[in-house]
Order: sequence, then structure tokens, then C-alpha cells
Amino acid sequence: MAKVSVIIPVYIDQEFKRDYFKTCLDSIVNQSLKDLEIIVVNDCSPVDISDIVNRYPNIKYITNEQNMGPGIARNKGIDIATGKYITFVDSDDYLNLDMYSKLYEAAERNDFPDLIETNISFVTDGSYTSHNHQDYYQEPRLLNPKEQRENILYISPSTCNKLWRRDLVNKTRFIKTSMWEDYAFTYSLYMQAKKVLNSTNIDYYYRKSMENTVSAKSYHYNENVFDIFVIVNEILKYQKPEYKEEIELIKYGLILGRIHEITNWENVDQEVIDSLKNKMYEKLNELYGPLPEDLDTGLLSMFASFQSIEEYKNLYPTKKR
Repeated sequence: MAKVSVIIPVYIDQEFKRDYFKTCLDSIVNQSLKDLEIIVVNDCSPVDISDIVNRYPNIKYITNEQNMGPGIARNKGIDIATGKYITFVDSDDYLNLDMYSKLYEAAERNDFPDLIETNISFVTDGSYTSHNHQDYYQEPRLLNPKEQRENILYISPSTCNKLWRRDLVNKTRFIKTSMWEDYAFTYSLYMQAKKVLNSTNIDYYYRKSMENTVSAKSYHYNENVFDIFVIVNEILKYQKPEYKEEIELIKYGLILGRIHEITNWENVDQEVIDSLKNKMYEKLNELYGPLPEDLDTGLLSMFASFQSIEEYKNLYPTKKR
């Protein structure tokens, strides 16, 4: 059994992104922790990547006959993963070469917690940094999620900057949506974790592209914006009673956050924006009602803008619980 299974879903639709994938794969293959199981899932990528993968004979390579999206591609990797821990990497991102050794060694010192998280460094499209941030290393902090429940509000929803114990993941899988599948997976599993290691180190490099990424899609018309209701419903399926207050914030925050993004869409008629926002507000009220009067607006603003919060309050005044 490997120490860590690394699952990389790949969908490359432009030739220049092959270089991003090479950088990504090199940063995994050359990790100082050698006991890795590397699983590449080619999600029917229009651009050929077989020559890149074939440079490394020990990589497990899965090819999908049709494009299924990153969540379902990750599920295929989970199905065959054998590592004590499972993690994910997006094919245009890359890692500190000591990332997995630091996290796994910390796991050993802390009796193998369910979840280990490191920080993300955002880099611009086309850039690459070889700085390993070793000067910033700090010992990860061990948390008991049930005693420090508010931490769920501050974690990154990304699944890629974390190691997940395989027996925690168990039968949990990514749901099939066009976007935001990480939210459901991360929050659902976090509520099941008994021990969490939280690291302030900067080990995962997330490439912020101007196209074809979640961050880029936030600024353009997205016909699948209502998928956020599917995501929230999935999180609610796994809600633990002790997390009621935190999940209430996350529930409203994730939806209001997407409504705020609609406001910022570029090259879309204002009439279309206003109509879609109102439909989102209506559905939010229909499913979950107005904001509770005592809901902490300051914490809610970590997920959504004050503008979207106030607009919703004006349309549907707060209520007592």
C-alpha cells in the first residue's frame, strides 16, 4: 500500500496547456516522498497527453471514452486508489517538491489524522516559481473538529491542498455538476473527520488562468449557475447536528456568493443579469427561506458580498428562528 495516492484528472483543449501538465506531473513525480501512487485520468482530452504520461512507466493511466468532468474523473481514480491517504491535483497546478513528505511526516507524528490541509499559493497563468517556501515552515496544528467547529468556515473548499485518509473517503464520491463539486466533497467529509491537521505552509501552487477555470468563469455568463443548489443540497445530506450553525452560514453563503458573481459578469445585458439574480433569490427563499435574524452577517460576508446579503434581506426580510 502506498503512503499517498495522487489523482490527476486531465482535460487539455489547447496545445500550450501541455506544458502546464508537464510541470504538474514533474512536480509530483519528483516529490521527496517517493512512496506515491500516481493516477492520471484522461477525461477524453482533445489534445494528446499519452507521450507525457508514458515518460513515467509507474503511473497508472485511465482513459475515459467521453468527457465526464473532473469530479467523475476523480471518482475513477478513487475507485482504484490504494494509498493510506488520497489527494488530488489539477493538471495545470503544481506542488512544492516537499509537500507530501512534510504532510505525511506530520501525519505520522499525530497518529494519522483523517484530514491534513496545507495552504495555497496563487500564481498567474503562464508563471512558474521554484521557491519552496522552506523558510516559512511551521508545524501543523492538530484540531478536534467537534470542539473547534468554526474551523469549517475558514478551510479552503479545494480538495487539492489536502490529504484525505482513504478510510474517511470510503464510499463518498464527487457528484456530477458542471462546477463547484469540491464544495460538496470537502464540507461533507470535514463533518465526518475526527482529527484534522491544519498547516500554514504554502505548498500547493494554484494557477489562476484567464480562461477555462472556475475563477475565470465567475466573470462570464454561466448557464449552470443553478448547480450551486445541487451542491448545497448534497452538503445538507451529510450535515451533523453539531454543525447546524456553521452549515447554515455555508448554505446561504455559497448561494449568495454565486449571486454576487452574476453581478460581475462581463458583456452580459443588465436585464439578463437582474432577471437571473431575481430567479436565484426566489429559489433561495423557496428552498431555505429568509436569512435568520440572528445569523452572523460578518461571518456570512466571508462567502458572499454585503451587497448580495442586503439585496436578499430587502427582498425577503429576516425572520426569527
